[in-house]
Amino acid sequence: MKTFTVHLHQRKMPILVPEAFAWGALFFGPIWLLLRGAWIAALIALAVLVLVCTVVPPELRPVLFIGTMVLLGLLGHDLRRAHLGLMRYQLSHVVAARNNDEALYCLLSYRTDLMGLAV
Repeated sequence: MKTFTVHLHQRKMPILVPEAFAWGALFFGPIWLLLRGAWIAALIALAVLVLVCTVVPPELRPVLFIGTMVLLGLLGHDLRRAHLGLMRYQLSHVVAARNNDEALYCLLSYRTDLMGLAV
Protein backbone atom coordinates (compact mmCIF):
# COMPACT_ATOMS: atom_id res chain seq x y z
CA MET A 1 0.00 0.00 0.00
CA LYS A 2 1.13 3.50 -0.81
CA THR A 3 0.12 6.69 0.93
CA PHE A 4 -1.15 9.67 -1.07
CA THR A 5 -1.91 13.19 0.06
CA VAL A 6 -4.95 14.82 -1.53
CA HIS A 7 -4.81 18.51 -2.43
CA LEU A 8 -8.00 20.38 -3.28
CA HIS A 9 -8.69 23.72 -4.93
CA GLN A 10 -12.07 25.24 -5.68
CA ARG A 11 -13.59 23.79 -8.85
CA LYS A 12 -10.40 21.99 -9.89
CA MET A 13 -9.70 18.29 -10.02
CA PRO A 14 -8.03 16.91 -6.87
CA ILE A 15 -4.29 16.33 -7.08
CA LEU A 16 -2.87 13.22 -5.45
CA VAL A 17 0.79 13.22 -4.47
CA PRO A 18 2.43 9.96 -3.38
CA GLU A 19 4.54 9.73 -0.24
CA ALA A 20 7.52 7.98 -1.80
CA PHE A 21 11.00 8.45 -3.19
CA ALA A 22 10.83 10.45 -6.44
CA TRP A 23 12.91 8.41 -8.86
CA GLY A 24 12.14 10.82 -11.68
CA ALA A 25 13.52 13.70 -9.62
CA LEU A 26 16.67 11.69 -8.94
CA PHE A 27 17.38 11.14 -12.63
CA PHE A 28 15.89 14.26 -14.22
CA GLY A 29 15.93 16.81 -11.37
CA PRO A 30 14.51 20.22 -12.33
CA ILE A 31 12.92 18.87 -15.52
CA TRP A 32 10.85 16.40 -13.45
CA LEU A 33 9.73 19.21 -11.14
CA LEU A 34 8.86 21.43 -14.09
CA LEU A 35 6.77 18.69 -15.73
CA ARG A 36 4.89 18.25 -12.44
CA GLY A 37 4.04 21.96 -12.31
CA ALA A 38 6.43 22.87 -9.48
CA TRP A 39 8.20 25.55 -11.52
CA ILE A 40 9.45 27.58 -8.52
CA ALA A 41 11.15 24.51 -7.05
CA ALA A 42 12.46 23.63 -10.53
CA LEU A 43 14.07 27.05 -10.91
CA ILE A 44 15.66 26.86 -7.46
CA ALA A 45 16.96 23.33 -8.11
CA LEU A 46 18.35 24.42 -11.48
CA ALA A 47 20.09 27.41 -9.86
CA VAL A 48 21.65 25.14 -7.22
CA LEU A 49 22.88 22.71 -9.89
CA VAL A 50 24.33 25.54 -11.97
CA LEU A 51 26.14 26.88 -8.89
CA VAL A 52 27.49 23.42 -8.11
CA CYS A 53 28.77 23.08 -11.67
CA THR A 54 30.36 26.54 -11.87
CA VAL A 55 31.39 27.79 -8.41
CA VAL A 56 32.42 24.62 -6.59
CA PRO A 57 36.00 23.36 -7.03
CA PRO A 58 36.24 20.68 -9.75
CA GLU A 59 37.19 17.86 -7.37
CA LEU A 60 33.98 18.38 -5.34
CA ARG A 61 31.57 18.83 -8.24
CA PRO A 62 30.64 15.16 -8.78
CA VAL A 63 29.98 14.57 -5.08
CA LEU A 64 27.84 17.70 -4.67
CA PHE A 65 26.01 17.14 -7.97
CA ILE A 66 25.09 13.56 -7.02
CA GLY A 67 24.21 14.67 -3.50
CA THR A 68 21.91 17.38 -4.86
CA MET A 69 20.18 14.91 -7.17
CA VAL A 70 19.69 12.39 -4.33
CA LEU A 71 18.25 15.20 -2.21
CA LEU A 72 15.84 16.04 -5.03
CA GLY A 73 14.80 12.39 -5.09
CA LEU A 74 14.18 12.41 -1.35
CA LEU A 75 12.31 15.73 -1.35
CA GLY A 76 10.74 15.73 -4.82
CA HIS A 77 7.16 15.06 -3.75
CA ASP A 78 7.51 17.37 -0.75
CA LEU A 79 8.58 20.15 -3.11
CA ARG A 80 5.45 19.45 -5.17
CA ARG A 81 3.32 19.70 -2.02
CA ALA A 82 4.96 23.00 -1.10
CA HIS A 83 4.29 24.38 -4.58
CA LEU A 84 0.65 23.26 -4.41
CA GLY A 85 0.37 25.14 -1.13
CA LEU A 86 1.71 28.27 -2.84
CA MET A 87 -0.90 27.80 -5.56
CA ARG A 88 -3.59 27.82 -2.81
CA TYR A 89 -4.34 24.12 -2.87
CA GLN A 90 -5.42 22.79 0.52
CA LEU A 91 -4.15 19.50 1.91
CA SER A 92 -7.45 17.82 2.67
CA HIS A 93 -7.01 14.05 3.03
CA VAL A 94 -4.50 11.25 3.24
CA VAL A 95 -5.43 8.09 1.32
CA ALA A 96 -3.81 4.64 1.39
CA ALA A 97 -4.13 2.67 -1.84
CA ARG A 98 -2.18 0.45 -4.24
CA ASN A 99 -1.95 3.06 -7.01
CA ASN A 100 -3.10 6.51 -8.07
CA ASP A 101 -6.36 5.30 -9.64
CA GLU A 102 -7.38 3.34 -6.57
CA ALA A 103 -6.54 6.33 -4.36
CA LEU A 104 -8.76 8.55 -6.50
CA TYR A 105 -11.56 5.97 -6.29
CA CYS A 106 -11.24 5.84 -2.48
CA LEU A 107 -11.33 9.62 -2.31
CA LEU A 108 -14.40 9.89 -4.53
CA SER A 109 -16.24 7.19 -2.60
CA TYR A 110 -15.63 9.21 0.58
CA ARG A 111 -16.14 12.68 -0.89
CA THR A 112 -19.02 12.31 -3.38
CA ASP A 113 -19.19 16.10 -3.71
CA LEU A 114 -15.97 15.91 -5.78
CA MET A 115 -17.51 13.59 -8.41
CA GLY A 116 -18.20 16.38 -10.90
CA LEU A 117 -14.61 17.66 -10.69
CA ALA A 118 -12.94 14.34 -11.42
CA VAL A 119 -14.58 13.78 -14.79
